[in-house]
Amino acid sequence: MEVTSDGSRYASRLDSLTGLRWFAALAVFVHHSTGLFSRVPAAPQALDFVVGEGRVGVSFFFALSGFVLAWAWRPELSHREFYRRRVARILPLGWLTTVLAMMLVSARGATELIGALPGATMSLAFIQAWVPDERFYFGGNPVEWSLSVEAFMYALFPFLVPLVRRLTISGLIALATVTASTGIVYSVAMQFTATNLEWTTYIFPIPRLTEFVLGVCAAVAVRRGVPRIPLWAATLGAISAWQGAAWLPGTIGWGPAVAVPFVVLIVAAAQADIAQESSVFRNRWIVRLGEWSFAFYLIHQMVIRTLAATFGLQTNWSGAIAMALGAAAAAVTLSAALYHSVELPLERWIRRTRLPRLDAVLVRGRRSSGRG
Repeated sequence: MEVTSDGSRYASRLDSLTGLRWFAALAVFVHHSTGLFSRVPAAPQALDFVVGEGRVGVSFFFALSGFVLAWAWRPELSHREFYRRRVARILPLGWLTTVLAMMLVSARGATELIGALPGATMSLAFIQAWVPDERFYFGGNPVEWSLSVEAFMYALFPFLVPLVRRLTISGLIALATVTASTGIVYSVAMQFTATNLEWTTYIFPIPRLTEFVLGVCAAVAVRRGVPRIPLWAATLGAISAWQGAAWLPGTIGWGPAVAVPFVVLIVAAAQADIAQESSVFRNRWIVRLGEWSFAFYLIHQMVIRTLAATFGLQTNWSGAIAMALGAAAAAVTLSAALYHSVELPLERWIRRTRLPRLDAVLVRGRRSSGRG
């Protein structure tokens, strides 16, 4: 992940952050692949002790997004250019995988397809997470609900980051403390008041700003200079949060309540890269997998469901493990192909394409109508 500063001594390739993306995507994959073991005797209970709470991988993505955007932010970048780059980042694969998902749905019959169309349509506009109905927020390609949240964060970011950059270290600590506390209090309170916990605490975009704002604060703080955090300690803390989240009641462990250890890991990994220190997350193949992780995240659930529908759920450990490993291998292979043939080329093309300015379009329009 190449993020550059505005000329400070911190200009660097933060490859460890790219590597960390792979592990976050893998956590989500493991969470979804547990369904392949649903017919294996005692497997669901046993897996609860092993796989942790994979949903927190999305929490990590939101925090990482805030950090990377704030780290790479240049004040001279126009809002228009920023939004164009964000569109280039998520739209090509987002649209493609929605279409692929609908093709798979159509194989189950016209009724299924018609029922899925409203959600898929909202998915193409990245607004599905705002509707408290799983027929919509899981419509199309179900995992793309998080892109709807990301789109909301992107919309706010150019207005948020200048304010955060004005804060002192004390101000950043205060904002991060209030943000994290608010996220935790909200998650706990909703356990007693919400009728749709999944949407209210996990899908709804506004509370997911917790992780994003924490990531923004962390990036600005690292630029200002904060004490080094040992990467090994931060890694252990993040693993503990991933495992411990599964034991929190209700949906508390699904997001903001466990975000702080992930932000600490992001900071520690960035500091290690800035210091040019070795890191397992900078391993060449881990970084490569991290580059493919966006495509992997978008395609993996379709792969899992297709294999389950084709071969049926297995009733023994060996069969279920083989299917899970096969799903992982297939998803990695497809993600590599999508990254190199779709994601990267189209992102570069959209970034290079200069859109006409609105005022120029209006002037040309007036001239054209005058000639008519």
